[in-house]
Amino acid sequence: MEMLHDELQPDHVLPNYSPEFRKTLAEGLFYKFLLSIQLEKIDPFYRSGSTLLERGLSSGIHIKNVFIDISIINIYLNLYSLCK
Repeated sequence: MEMLHDELQPDHVLPNYSPEFRKTLAEGLFYKFLLSIQLEKIDPFYRSGSTLLERGLSSGIHIKNVFIDISIINIYLNLYSLCK
């Protein structure tokens, strides 16, 4: 893997992704390939790198917590009552 890391020198061409990202992606895919061809000989600690990652479908819902400070409301109410 170190030899691959040293040998890969992606160029920066727009609109492609950054060279760092493409290098990391290539190393990761090569690592997954190595795990897939000799899985039975690999330590169980490293086997999780060969499994496919699954991600659930996004619902598109964004929940935002809104905090209202009561003291700010009181200030506005006091200012409103003074203006009357």
